[in-house]
Amino acid sequence: MAANRRRIAATIRKAGARLGSGATGRPGRVAGTYERVLSPLPWIVVFTLASRPEGAEDVVILSIVHGARDWPGT
Repeated sequence: MAANRRRIAATIRKAGARLGSGATGRPGRVAGTYERVLSPLPWIVVFTLASRPEGAEDVVILSIVHGARDWPGT
């Protein structure tokens, strides 16, 4: 069980790092957000982009949601 949790955590960390170098994903279910599926895992990274004064953008991870969860609204 612990090894599985470590694998999931490592996959989530890697996905976060990839978002930092190129934020790609589908439009989110909540306005102004984006989603990236962590295939082959059933997890979805929900993120938004925040503008910086110098014109760059930051990726802000809002949530990690299990794909079977009924959201938003839960």
